[in-house]
Amino acid sequence: MHVLWDYSEGGCTDKTGLEENRSHHKLFLHSIKMRSKFHHGDLRNALIQSGLQILAQESIQALSLRKVAKSAGVSEAAPYRHFKGKEALLAAIAEQGFIRLSERLEAVEEQFADQAATLFYQSCRTYIDFAL
Repeated sequence: MHVLWDYSEGGCTDKTGLEENRSHHKLFLHSIKMRSKFHHGDLRNALIQSGLQILAQESIQALSLRKVAKSAGVSEAAPYRHFKGKEALLAAIAEQGFIRLSERLEAVEEQFADQAATLFYQSCRTYIDFAL
């Protein structure tokens, strides 16, 4: 968020024309900076991505909402706004996997729609490549 202020003549005016004193605006701008520092644009997706990284590097036993929060750079409580627990995070990770697999299979189907044998073969390859 960008806020433009005119500090001429001892006061300041925002773009709507409201007059305030300088110290109030400095505090306000500091507040905006602090909020944006802690605000995460797409926390749910960031948590899922962090979970995927932990699963790839470690194991399912190593996955925890606390570890995912640390990896995503948010508080330990933040994941609970999106997931009730580890199982809910795992379900969201699995859902994202199925969405990506579906997108890949749809692309294969579009490319080989008129060639049944090739479509079957390429679909199988896509599924196996995705699994690996």
